[in-house]
Amino acid sequence: MRAIVYLLLALVVLAAQSVIVKSLGLQLTRLETTAAFVVFAGLRLPGAKGAALAFAIGYMADVFTGRPTWLYVFLGVLGFLCTRMLVHWVEVRKPMHYSLLTAMVSSLCTLLGCFLSWLTAKPNELSAWPLASLPFEAFVALCSAALLWPFLNRLYPRQESKEVYIH
Repeated sequence: MRAIVYLLLALVVLAAQSVIVKSLGLQLTRLETTAAFVVFAGLRLPGAKGAALAFAIGYMADVFTGRPTWLYVFLGVLGFLCTRMLVHWVEVRKPMHYSLLTAMVSSLCTLLGCFLSWLTAKPNELSAWPLASLPFEAFVALCSAALLWPFLNRLYPRQESKEVYIH
């Protein structure tokens, strides 16, 4: 049930993002707000469930672009896996740490998305817009993560480990 609420919240945020982007006349770029959901799934959810939710969120982001290419599905799952790897070295308990991690993952996914688009696009179709908007996208990812933290944290609270480590 929590997974359905998680996806519905992501859908509402994506819809709001699409309306705001369209009304401001900006080019539709992705992974600003969806990165918050992908990173949170990497921090709190177990492997298969978190990967499935990252896949679903990436798919929704791909559909909201209007030209589904499966790029954002790949980037969503990759962002989830990178977050899962980072969790072993970095402890993220505070909203600011989570927001900074989200901005970093969003920026890396945007750069990788630009590179993959560059590899597959025709020479006349390339645009420097995603790279020019990278600082803005990182800022939006940071702000959206900070705003979504209380909702996501309440949906999936942190489970304290009861294991005892002997050094």
